[in-house]
Amino acid sequence: MDVQELNSIVDDLHQRHGDFDERGRKIIEHLAQGAANLARIEYMKFGKELAQGLDGKLLQIKARALNVYRGLSDGQNLGILVPMSELVSLDSGRMRREVEEMLQKQR
Repeated sequence: MDVQELNSIVDDLHQRHGDFDERGRKIIEHLAQGAANLARIEYMKFGKELAQGLDGKLLQIKARALNVYRGLSDGQNLGILVPMSELVSLDSGRMRREVEEMLQKQR
C-alpha cells in the first residue's frame, strides 16, 4: 500500500464519518494523522539515502493501517481497533521525527 492508497482509505472513512461513534471517529483521526506523517516521510526521503530498515518500518505501519481499515469495515470490535490505530499515528510520528533528525545530520 502506498501513501495515496492510505489517503483514499482516510477519505472514504471521512465520508462515512456520521456512521461511526466516538471511538470510530478517533480511529479515523489516528489514521489521518498516520497518513499525514507517512506522506511527509515519503516527501522528505525522496531521492535521499537514509538508514536501512526505514522502508521495512514504513511497510509495517502501512500494513497496520490497512488492518485497522479492514477491521473497521468488517465491523470488528472498536475497543481493539482504537489502540491499533493509535499505534499507526504514534509510530508514524516517531518515524517522521527520526527521518527529520537523519536529514539534519546529513546537512
